[in-house]
Amino acid sequence: MAREGDERGQDPGRALYERLKAEREARERTGEAPAPAAENRTVFYQPKPAHQGQLPIGTQLNHIYEIRRYIARGGMGEVYEGVNLATEERVAIKLILKHLADDPNVNAIFRKEARTHTRLIHPALAQYRMATREPTLGVFYIVTEFVDGVSLEKLIGDLIPSEGEIRGLIRRLAEGLRAAHELGAIHRDISPDNILVPQRRLELAKIIDFGIAKDVQATAATIVGNTFAGKLNYVAPEQFGDFGREIGPWTDIYSLGLVMVSLAQGRPVNMGQTLVEAVDRRRAGVDLSEVSPTLQPLFARMLAADPRERFRSMDEVLDALGRDVDVWVDTAPQFSETWSAAARETTVPPSAPVEPAPEAAAAEA
Repeated sequence: MAREGDERGQDPGRALYERLKAEREARERTGEAPAPAAENRTVFYQPKPAHQGQLPIGTQLNHIYEIRRYIARGGMGEVYEGVNLATEERVAIKLILKHLADDPNVNAIFRKEARTHTRLIHPALAQYRMATREPTLGVFYIVTEFVDGVSLEKLIGDLIPSEGEIRGLIRRLAEGLRAAHELGAIHRDISPDNILVPQRRLELAKIIDFGIAKDVQATAATIVGNTFAGKLNYVAPEQFGDFGREIGPWTDIYSLGLVMVSLAQGRPVNMGQTLVEAVDRRRAGVDLSEVSPTLQPLFARMLAADPRERFRSMDEVLDALGRDVDVWVDTAPQFSETWSAAARETTVPPSAPVEPAPEAAAAEA
């Protein structure tokens, strides 16, 4: 039998509190005698505790890392802030959902891609440390550097970047993705929530979550391998099965284009809420009417529905940025000055004091 409040999806404790409060106020208005003692009791409402993760604070993993703080839960698992016990380096620890970790196929993909991801070293990429199983707890987890920043998703519409900053950010992320593509790593899930921005400074942006399996829910979906993988609003047409399902660097180019259009126009692109809508809108072409005319040719090539008509590599994207001198030369110097100053601040010495990160969005699941 359902408890009071369950049918409406309301916390039963809250429902009981509200009912008794309403009855008391009704009696006061009518002058009715107090209810019997059994009903006239004080009700202390205590909200349900927020989810705090499977691993208690202080849990050690392989005697190398220690859990310091629960951050979030996503389709793939839970994310924690941790610390390397030997070096005191802050890290992000992603605990993989048990049904994924126990799947031999998924596990094999994790391990294979981890060997590549630990070789990815670029200022625009969150660096991987390791992916392994904790034998005592029987859990599988991934460790990356801790990126102390907010997701680009939270900055869209809030931050108003100049055209030079848009171009500078495209260049930074394209260079990082080029480094990954050269090692054979295709992200497949470039989206605003997979780009973290330390200090809200675009010149420090980093891409997280390379090639990781996620949930199969359509709203934030991912499946590993060559099948559908990525956020519904930002994936490329070939990820839905169009154009022979051919996944490659051009796939990340399309997703990067959608992310940059969202940032440039100040609101997320609307590429469909269902799989049918998503396929149809990509076939129809992306609306670029709210983007600066000088950016439209670049985005049009990044967002061609047919991969054969799209830029095929990040080198081609970078070449196009370099050739477009009319706008780039006018706006780049100011951006580059901040960029070079910021680049010197990207590496934090291991001995630096660890301070609380109220906006930390380390590798959201």
